[in-house]
Amino acid sequence: MIAKMKKGMRARQKRQRMSSNSPAKFIAIDWGGKNIGIAIGNDIAKMASPLEKINNSEDVINQIADLAKGEGVEAIIVGLPRNLAGEETAQSATIRMFAADLSDDVECQVLLQDETLSTQAAQGLRAKFPDADEDSLAATVILQDYLDTL
Repeated sequence: MIAKMKKGMRARQKRQRMSSNSPAKFIAIDWGGKNIGIAIGNDIAKMASPLEKINNSEDVINQIADLAKGEGVEAIIVGLPRNLAGEETAQSATIRMFAADLSDDVECQVLLQDETLSTQAAQGLRAKFPDADEDSLAATVILQDYLDTL
């Protein structure tokens, strides 16, 4: 059912973008207890780039909401951890709660994206983005995976 909802949302998003001829922007989040990695991209270039990580503090949702509004993003993609068997992990419930709280405070969609092995895959981006932190590189992988589905 979730896959059908996502497919329906993506089709609707695509029709809206086609009528406006402007790229849809997205940000992705790699949630961590200490830091939150952030990446940005759009559906035209279909290329994600890391932004500076933010500290996971009490006002992190407000910071993300401000970023999303300032960038005019269509959706925030939140990495959802799963194990190699595809099952949700102990941290998945925390991420789901964070995404629900974020959804209440932003004017755009909040979507979950499988983040399996994103931290490991982020190491492959180190040469392309040498100054980016590991958390934002992982967010870049998460967003790139999402953009590749559009």
